[in-house]
Amino acid sequence: MGHTVLVREFESGRLQVEYGGQVIAEHRVLSGKHQISTDPEHYKNIPRDSANSTRGKTAGWQVDPDVEQRELTVYEQIAMGGHVQ
Repeated sequence: MGHTVLVREFESGRLQVEYGGQVIAEHRVLSGKHQISTDPEHYKNIPRDSANSTRGKTAGWQVDPDVEQRELTVYEQIAMGGHVQ
């Protein structure tokens, strides 16, 4: 949380998330919009309290912390060596 990660999409239909040169998550690409792919291992050491009991369970909502939402074209532009304005 709060760190920059590298996200790669492969032709095989998989996404990989890397941090510090290590793959920290891998998911299959989901078709359509507003779908969620979770892995229970990602939440293994995170305390669950009643205030955040819906964390990661509501499609389209980011619950603590706030994350900037951008169009995918922004990431494509960066990947091709461009700059974000």
